[in-house]
Amino acid sequence: MRECVVPEANTMDGAIDWAVFEAARARMGGDFQRRLAFAREDGKVALEEIEEAMRARSAVRLVKPAGTLKDCAYDFGADALGEAAERVEQLALHCVSTRDEPDEALPLVAGLRGSFAATFAELDEAASPLRRKARAV
Repeated sequence: MRECVVPEANTMDGAIDWAVFEAARARMGGDFQRRLAFAREDGKVALEEIEEAMRARSAVRLVKPAGTLKDCAYDFGADALGEAAERVEQLALHCVSTRDEPDEALPLVAGLRGSFAATFAELDEAASPLRRKARAV
């Protein structure tokens, strides 16, 4: 199994693939802000479910919310967060198949909340119409 490493909230340099972010903005058009808000809310719920599953040491309960968080992140180019969530999902799936407890995922899960907050703060700032206007000037 790979070593569990998650970027800390204050070291998120390069955490967002801005080409994917801009492609999502172009593809979603006028729905972009609303869909980003939905992704943030879905991500918060998934994060809470991941933390609850980890406290219960339930690999089965980790799989779905980790996949949800992964999808929310990747949809907007948040690669570092998506990769961390994907590693949790993979570890959980491995633990389900081996009937082990997901203890190895603990360092990743512990870092997800800070990474989520930092990532979505950066996404929200970049999505702000005021910021787009300032860049255009």
